[in-house]
Amino acid sequence: MNQQMNSVGRNIARLRLARGMTQERLAQRMGVTPQAVSKWENDINYPDVATLPRLAALLGTSVDALLTAPDDAGPQGPAPSSGADGTATDAGPALTGPAARYGKTAAQVVLRWHLQEGNVTFPKTLSPQHMADNLDIFDFTLTEEEMAAVNALPQRPYYQVPDEPPAFVTTVMDYSRQA
Repeated sequence: MNQQMNSVGRNIARLRLARGMTQERLAQRMGVTPQAVSKWENDINYPDVATLPRLAALLGTSVDALLTAPDDAGPQGPAPSSGADGTATDAGPALTGPAARYGKTAAQVVLRWHLQEGNVTFPKTLSPQHMADNLDIFDFTLTEEEMAAVNALPQRPYYQVPDEPPAFVTTVMDYSRQA
């Protein structure tokens, strides 16, 4: 995959190393496998959007800085305010502004944005509380200005579907010769 100068993966790796954390330790704290962290750092896959505030808090930065900081920027320092459970409360004004107005979390704002955009989401969690929080997004609506602010955030798809199917999909198989 094309590595960009400001890749999310490079930022995760740089910030993790600056905190003296191994991939295994970050994976443990995030509740994912070390292979998942490796894939994030190599820009093969990306963290689930709902986990970005926690990841940013563990790496001592904000979600905005995690998504946009240049590779040579060095550690961002601790997030301005992080909860005792490690969730970031400074996920950037595009997310924290609406979160404060509606009494929601930044993750709930992101999920609501997806809903209003017509995107299909599959929030991943094993926590009953997070499951309840993920469902608690139907009692508010983001304004056009709030939607535009979230749309202005740097975004990359979790998975890119190629324009053309891979060759194995279009190859005609002759099964008549099988024994």
